[in-house]
Amino acid sequence: MSYSFEQGTPKAGRATVKTEFSSKDPFFSTHTWRTLQVLYGQLLEAPDLPAICSTALQFFLLETGRQGGIILVQKPEEVTPYLTVQLELPDEWSAHIQSQESELHRLAGQVLHSGEPFVPAPRESDSTTPDDLAAILPIQEPSGVQGAMILRGNPCSLQEIHQLMFLAGPVGQALHSRRAMLSDIEPAQKLAPLQALLQSRNTLRALFDSMPAALYIVDRQHKLIAINISCAQRSSKSPKQLVGRLCYQALYQREEPCPECRIGETFSNLRNTTRSGQRMDDSGEVTEWEISTFPILDEEGQVVQVILLEQDVTEKRHLERIIAQSEKLAAVGQLAAGVAHEINNPLAAIVANAQILQRQIPAEDELQESIGLIARAGERAAQVVHNLLDFARKEQYRLTPTDINASIQRSIALIRHELLNRSIQVVFEPGEDLPLILASQDHLFGVWINLLLNAKDAIENESGEIRVSTQRIRDEVHIAITDNGRGIPPERIKHIFEPFYTTKAPGHGTGLGLSVCHQIISQHGGHIEVNSRVGEGTEFIVLLPIS
Repeated sequence: MSYSFEQGTPKAGRATVKTEFSSKDPFFSTHTWRTLQVLYGQLLEAPDLPAICSTALQFFLLETGRQGGIILVQKPEEVTPYLTVQLELPDEWSAHIQSQESELHRLAGQVLHSGEPFVPAPRESDSTTPDDLAAILPIQEPSGVQGAMILRGNPCSLQEIHQLMFLAGPVGQALHSRRAMLSDIEPAQKLAPLQALLQSRNTLRALFDSMPAALYIVDRQHKLIAINISCAQRSSKSPKQLVGRLCYQALYQREEPCPECRIGETFSNLRNTTRSGQRMDDSGEVTEWEISTFPILDEEGQVVQVILLEQDVTEKRHLERIIAQSEKLAAVGQLAAGVAHEINNPLAAIVANAQILQRQIPAEDELQESIGLIARAGERAAQVVHNLLDFARKEQYRLTPTDINASIQRSIALIRHELLNRSIQVVFEPGEDLPLILASQDHLFGVWINLLLNAKDAIENESGEIRVSTQRIRDEVHIAITDNGRGIPPERIKHIFEPFYTTKAPGHGTGLGLSVCHQIISQHGGHIEVNSRVGEGTEFIVLLPIS
């Protein structure tokens, strides 16, 4: 007959070995096996830890024939670190047992900590340990070391160590069960599993609430089981106020489920779904959302709840449209490079012939003004082509000392005729003693033209006015171009500098003007600010560094 028992190795928790003992082995007899079965019941019926230790120690001494021994059970909550039970020990052991600083206690603590048995080497003795110390063995079970057993007599063999470790298994289980029931166990040890569970729950809750996307869980009746803070904030309430309510009532103020809701599909088909939708926020701006559903299954594989993840993808969709427009931008760059030569040739002819006419016609002739406008318009058209090439190729600018006031006056003179035809008054208030700044004169000239024409197009009434002012503020020159036109809605201001974005009717704008202006000012180390009120007008402020 043979018996087997699953027992942890000395390094508890690292591995498990299956040890077999034969009933023919003189150490492990059939009697011992039956006694071991009886020991299980005696250990579990013992009223307290000392009784368990005493019962176990008597069993070991009886079965091994050792001369005496001690069982130590660690009690970390008390000043005395161990519960000590000893049997049949001579007086010479008393000093070693009573002294907490003795080598015997140190070795026992080492065994309790490591789970490794200690066996003294042959003839190894000194004044700090008893001469007849046989071994110090850990008493352990799957959750860890529960105590230590000190045996008196001749040093134990490796086979005896292995067999004793096997026999100590039920003792470790009994100690573990009793320690969990006794009131003298460290409160932190009692609460450790609960604390771990709470810590895990708190971690999941923190993750749940810290997600920027709206996340909530519903049952088959659309009742909210859980909801994160991001989602609850849309209703200006806390998650606790919303849990238990119907999702379509609490979140969307509806009396019935949303028409596009995919929760039912997830409950029926056990699969994820994704859909898109549009909503209007408090400011009246339309936002785009992506709503996904995920099933939560029970042990039988049935859907019991559904997770909904709602993400605001307005910006994402906008970026996708910008990326799509980048192909158009690339095509414009290729087109500009291809036709620039063809466009510049007739423009050069226009400008050259206008200059010839200026020289041939007397200076006092009224035609001089018209011819000058032709020449400046040709130069402006050539600069537009050049700016478009710069936008596509991002060329470096040639910076020279520039008079901002003179640059603006030149721009106003070029479009004055168009402004007069619209009865729009231009008021220029140049700042005094403005320093020269390093800038590309032609590029800044294009910026002023774009901003002035945009101001002209924004004016719809008959008493239109464009006011241009310059001033120095600390280390910057501020150029303000203000109109009393229709203004720009707040939701559109953040998009006006994007390529191909325009509020003008088809055929009246490309959406490149302000994006080119923004790039030019950025190349000069400056930036543009916009202030606008619908129905009152718009102010563009260009800030350029002096140095």
